[in-house]
Amino acid sequence: MKNLLFFFFSFCSVGIAFASGHHPEIDASTSTGNLIDNIVSAFLSQGITGAMLIVIGFYLYRTENQARDDRVELTRKLEDLVLRSQDNLIDVKSEVAAMKVEIAGIKSELGNNGRELESLRDFLMTNRTK
Repeated sequence: MKNLLFFFFSFCSVGIAFASGHHPEIDASTSTGNLIDNIVSAFLSQGITGAMLIVIGFYLYRTENQARDDRVELTRKLEDLVLRSQDNLIDVKSEVAAMKVEIAGIKSELGNNGRELESLRDFLMTNRTK
């Protein structure tokens, strides 16, 4: 997004400079502050259009910073959500394992009760026939 914004303003500033016939000389000894002042003055020399481009540029810069902050915050929230869901998954897995152990105990107990009932039935049947 920053590259797109830079390309847009570079294109606009070159277009404005060539359209107005204003070609500022920029030599290697010019500091960055003077360069920025020259670009802003080139925009402002175009009147309302230049001022609107500066306002739009500031708005896009601010929006990009806010979007970056929002992305960082949403990423942090997503990481927290993933960690909490992993903790919940571990809790559920341990509960399921405990339930499996209990079910296995109940099955063995039912199997023992079934054998006891079978032997009691056999005992009663043998005593009846005697």
